[in-house]
Amino acid sequence: MVQSESSKVVANSQPICGWSEYLIGHHRDGLLVVILLCLIAYGFVMFNMTLAGDDWSAVWKEGNQYDVVVSLGRWLQRYIWMVFADKLFAPAFTLSFMVALWLVGGLLALRFLVVDDRFAGFAFLGLFVLTPFWAEMVNFKNNHPNAGLATLLALASGLLAWRMVQGQPLGLLKALSLGLASSLCLALSASGYQAMAPMAPMIFLLGWMRALLRNGFDEVAPTIFVKRLALMVVIFGCGIFLYGLSVYVTQTAYGLGQMAKGYALSGSLVSSTGELQMTLARFLAYFEQFLFLPQHLVPQFAKWLFLGLLAVYPLALIHRGSKQKPLNAVWYIGVGLLLACGFLVLPWLLGIMRTPNSYRYNGIVSLALAYAGFALLALEGAPRLLTGGLIGGLMKGLALTLILIFVFQHNAASFVTYNLNRRDWSIATRMIERIEAMSDLEAVTENGAKPLIVYPVGRLPTASERPYAMPAHAGPMDSSIVECGVLNCHPTRLYNLLQLSASNTIRFDRPTGRLRDKEVRRLFRDPLSAMQPWPHPTSIKLLPEGILIVLLGDDGP
Repeated sequence: MVQSESSKVVANSQPICGWSEYLIGHHRDGLLVVILLCLIAYGFVMFNMTLAGDDWSAVWKEGNQYDVVVSLGRWLQRYIWMVFADKLFAPAFTLSFMVALWLVGGLLALRFLVVDDRFAGFAFLGLFVLTPFWAEMVNFKNNHPNAGLATLLALASGLLAWRMVQGQPLGLLKALSLGLASSLCLALSASGYQAMAPMAPMIFLLGWMRALLRNGFDEVAPTIFVKRLALMVVIFGCGIFLYGLSVYVTQTAYGLGQMAKGYALSGSLVSSTGELQMTLARFLAYFEQFLFLPQHLVPQFAKWLFLGLLAVYPLALIHRGSKQKPLNAVWYIGVGLLLACGFLVLPWLLGIMRTPNSYRYNGIVSLALAYAGFALLALEGAPRLLTGGLIGGLMKGLALTLILIFVFQHNAASFVTYNLNRRDWSIATRMIERIEAMSDLEAVTENGAKPLIVYPVGRLPTASERPYAMPAHAGPMDSSIVECGVLNCHPTRLYNLLQLSASNTIRFDRPTGRLRDKEVRRLFRDPLSAMQPWPHPTSIKLLPEGILIVLLGDDGP
């Protein structure tokens, strides 16, 4: 009995060999629960984002706020937007990618903190992935992969900095390499999302606190304290300097390229005599195009880098399967190949399909593949799972199935709503053309008044709700509803989101000052209501403020 206990202790104290064994075998039960919690949060966020009627503009609309982002110094966001703007990934998949990056970051922090207890590891991962600190970044106005990548880079910066100063003797070349890598990671993290950069010194200080608890007051001896504090200031100071330098270079290249583009690219690059006409302005314009256009080298390289990151876990499964017995090898390699196919190949094939009305079904299939991959990821130890008893295995399988169905149905509703928004936009656009051709249009126009704004909505507001007369950028819903995050959604906001209200707006460039006259408004509304393709003859409401509401539900106002 004593021998078996001692052998068990020795077996448990052996280090984990190999990166795939660590990634798959360590904290496996905690990973299962964390992945399920991530799926719940993932579905809840997607449900909120899409039902807010944003149409996922941060992902699907190319060129979204590029100049604003560059001026803020988040130049890395620009490249990331280009990678995801060609519909290679569905917006829901980008959120999955962000959660995966945070999960990898949590595993790195666990290894750094040397957390051996499985339940403590699960608690840490759960708090790390689902903390309210991330709620702002999963808002649809921010870009999901950018937030996850900035988090991972900030974590890596702090871990590399602590590895350099933790006291183990390092060669000069290795120490300089670690310090430079830490500074570069900090600069890249800030260029992606500045709010994540402070995580690097936080991780450094966390490592220092852990060393203090383990080694006592030796860690606060004057020489050690001053040395580590100075190195921390130098490393992170270099990172801030590199970030500032990158912002200056990026803004200069972007600004000069924009100024030069208007006239430098006109005419032929080669003159009639065969001479190369390469002026400074033309060079700057070409350089700006090389940096900031999706079809050029740098964004394409970034795209394949993202694909490579997604392939890490499938490769880990295949690598582990190659060292197993034949039955287990078939299981691991099969799961790895299916994950690789679901994460990489099929979403890419679905993304290049340009058939009309295929986005909803492509997105749902992509989600199904991603969820199948997550399920297999969680159940990669299925033979061991079933050894706990038939009832226990059935209960765990049932819980996993219910969660997957719950999240999938919520995302399916999101895709349906996305298509409804696209349909609403199409209807409103066609009706604008009809309005322009109306003979009674002059009766409601007046110079200097507000333009007509069209709101396609799912329902009309009740007497207790905020009216539609609000700034055009806010849409028919309050901004606090639209900006709902993961853990900061109140039940009343969720109720409003469930009404399928869209915030799409279309401005009609003709002013409508005389709509305050009820008779003029009636003369304008009656022929407008008889037009098609309004969903219902009584489905429009014309407000005095120059706002036209289109009710897209089954009942009229």
